[in-house]
Amino acid sequence: TISLGKLNLDEFAMGSSNTTSAFGNVISPWKRNDGKNVDLTPGGSSGGSSAAVSARLCLGATGTDTGGSIRQPASFCGISGIK
Repeated sequence: TISLGKLNLDEFAMGSSNTTSAFGNVISPWKRNDGKNVDLTPGGSSGGSSAAVSARLCLGATGTDTGGSIRQPASFCGISGIK
């Protein structure tokens, strides 16, 4: 396989909102549909991977599952995650 880049994640792969990264928050490509246009969290420690796949920046991405850390971000971003 060829690695094309590195994505953001929660520090130490521990977190449920992806807001504790040393590189800043990860923002979901999805927006709330109530006219306020609020940024949403992609959730989980692998939120950078799920946000990149959801935004169609890549066909697939890797992540770690330490307690739902693949499945939660996948569901937050409307994609499928495989544990």
